[in-house]
Amino acid sequence: MSGHVFVDETKRRGYLLATGVVLPDDLDAVRRVLRGLVLPGQRRLHMKDESDPRKRSIATAISVSDVQATIYDAGRRYRNEAYAARLACAQASRTPLGAETPCSCSCSTIHSSAGTTST
Repeated sequence: MSGHVFVDETKRRGYLLATGVVLPDDLDAVRRVLRGLVLPGQRRLHMKDESDPRKRSIATAISVSDVQATIYDAGRRYRNEAYAARLACAQASRTPLGAETPCSCSCSTIHSSAGTTST
């Protein structure tokens, strides 16, 4: 079954690529939860614009929703090479969890769904 995929990245300390997959039957409910977190005057949620307590609230809301999230970590190896880090993580994202990655990077994944986490 296919799902709706959300992707974001950060280059703050190394390079992380985050993906969230929501199944079509769960999409409306997840969107309602996230829209409920948008404060008056905000157009959207974006972690870079939020305080630490708000970031925790948003992360908690996502972790208990029906979102399957994966974090790809290229580490500090690509610190000054955003394109190479993005490419390495994109290649790793096409590999099933637990399988050997087709890239030469040290990407790792953290998989969570409905509040459970495994690596």
